[in-house]
Amino acid sequence: MGQQSRKPYWVGEPPAGTPMGPFRKRSRAGVYAQFVLQPLYSAAIGVLWLVAVVAAAAGPGSGRSADVETGSMWLSRRKMRLELDGTRDEWEIWTTQTLANAFARSVRLRDKKDPGKTGPPPVVTLDPMDRRLLTAEEVARIAEPMGWILMWTRHDGPDDKLRLVQRAHASAFRTSPVQ
Repeated sequence: MGQQSRKPYWVGEPPAGTPMGPFRKRSRAGVYAQFVLQPLYSAAIGVLWLVAVVAAAAGPGSGRSADVETGSMWLSRRKMRLELDGTRDEWEIWTTQTLANAFARSVRLRDKKDPGKTGPPPVVTLDPMDRRLLTAEEVARIAEPMGWILMWTRHDGPDDKLRLVQRAHASAFRTSPVQ
């Protein structure tokens, strides 16, 4: 075969073994158990989070503050219905809304933390729980009109999370040319 075709909305190539999706639906029992038990583990996590916030307030801040991760342990009724009986089209709507919110939050954080825009560009990490019936390519096609592209870098392992970066900043992450 001649030249390998590249996706115009991807940066780099996915590592071998990367699960591209779609992922199978969760069991009804697992979804119901999460919905019923979430107040219990949320309270415990809240206490741990409060301890972490107090401990972090005493130390210096660091890291890429404009990065945003999607996904939540809290299962709303809407998400529970989607997990139980959601179609591919309903998952596409959910993923589109999730990405739009994450992109807006990421840009807002970057503008707040780095007004001169001299730091690294923001990265949005999409959890598989927010794209259950969609492939990585479908997620990339959803993000492209919003000005974001799917990014694969050398340090990525074969995990389920997808990383997206603004198209204008994609060259900062290029490991190989994208045609």
